[in-house]
Amino acid sequence: MIKRLAYFLIILLMGCETVDSYTSEETYIKFYGTEGEEIGRDLLVQDDGMLLLGTTSSSSYLTSILLIKTDLAGNEIWSLELVEDSTQTFIIDDAVGLLQTSDNEIVVLGNRAVDGERYGVLFTINLETPSITLFQEVRAETKDVNQAVFNDIEKITEGGFIIIGEVRNFENPSVSNSDWDVISIKYDESAGRQLERINGFQDNLDDYGASVVEGEDGNFYLFGSVTINKVNDQGATVPVSDIRTVRVNSFLVPVWDKYYGTAKNEIGNEITTYNSDRYVMGSQENSENNMDIIISKLDQDGDPTLFQTIGEEGIDQGYHMEIHPSGIYITGKTNSGRADFNIFIMKISFQGELIWTKKFGFEGDDEGRKINILDDGSILVVGSAVFGNSRKICLLKTDSDGNLSKIPTNTEN
Repeated sequence: MIKRLAYFLIILLMGCETVDSYTSEETYIKFYGTEGEEIGRDLLVQDDGMLLLGTTSSSSYLTSILLIKTDLAGNEIWSLELVEDSTQTFIIDDAVGLLQTSDNEIVVLGNRAVDGERYGVLFTINLETPSITLFQEVRAETKDVNQAVFNDIEKITEGGFIIIGEVRNFENPSVSNSDWDVISIKYDESAGRQLERINGFQDNLDDYGASVVEGEDGNFYLFGSVTINKVNDQGATVPVSDIRTVRVNSFLVPVWDKYYGTAKNEIGNEITTYNSDRYVMGSQENSENNMDIIISKLDQDGDPTLFQTIGEEGIDQGYHMEIHPSGIYITGKTNSGRADFNIFIMKISFQGELIWTKKFGFEGDDEGRKINILDDGSILVVGSAVFGNSRKICLLKTDSDGNLSKIPTNTEN
């Protein structure tokens, strides 16, 4: 049985903590895990608690997907390892995301690697039991591929959801245009497959689908990266990654296709909508040991009206952002000034100006994967923290300025 690790750790923060007194459980750091290794991936806040999604090495598989239910104070209620076939052992499952389709059902998206093949997996979970009520493999049906990697799952207004990723065939070089292409698939609310589209936006170019968001009139915006050839400062032609946004209609057919970037590698990570505007986040690789975060706002034609890079010395990589009336919040990892990575929470203005950054460091490489701003302005982040040779799912709750309350040394859960 999976048990939440019953301890707090005082962490190092950049900047000063507030000295205000806090009621019990108003801010906290909590850890969840087993005797194996865990990686936190996603977070869903419900009326009666939270769902934490991650990957664990404690199952009969090499790795499996782990779902944890907590109360609103982060105390674990139950946990469920998503293993549908215990007879196979050489399976690597990795959690991607989750969403709620009805009052008592959750859909979980993951990736699976087995026997040299990769494809997606979907689980439908009944929360009352809790148990798996439906499992299905997600493979490309419209193209001959043996590699499919999915990166995002989002609800759609007509009911159901959409997923996005990329596909490629590595074993059959005779297949034409066997580069990475973006795949998007629509499902109804019962997780029934409705429509698949594989878009190779330009021949012999690698297209990657990182994130998807619904727009107006049934349109969707597919966001990610494309590898193209550019001439660098030395006059040599080299492959470079650009950020890419593709608007598609309700049938997932492209309406327009826009990509932009510099002579450096730019990688698209996420797109989201706020007040009918599209904001995108990515990474800019300045060198092997230096990466900055990119924030852009797109106009109606997909062209950037804002292109801001934010970062310090070292690698700053954003994994998820949430937009709130008070600003743009990002979580990810940074190794600025350190040998290993810390979780960070960053607040940015709508003009792309950095307001503050808070860092949370443990004993190894730590990262934040999903951020959520609650109604009272407090901030939730789920990710991973390393202690020695052990990695655990980490849940942080801070105040609206990214601060933790002072934790007495005799605090017990």
